[in-house]
Amino acid sequence: LLPYLAKEPPGPRLQEWLRSFTAPHEDPTVPFLMSLNQQLKSQIDYVVRMEPGVQTPDETLELG
Repeated sequence: LLPYLAKEPPGPRLQEWLRSFTAPHEDPTVPFLMSLNQQLKSQIDYVVRMEPGVQTPDETLELG
């Protein structure tokens, strides 16, 4: 399982997106996670891909 544990450094689009969540939050953990999940759902569409391989987080954010 080692290949699945490897971490790639975040690309510029992912870093930009993450900045909106790295500001100090006064929300408890559960509301914060719910907000994060709502942002993911509203900004990223589910797309069935037939081509092999994975796409980077930056590609996912770019495709929306």
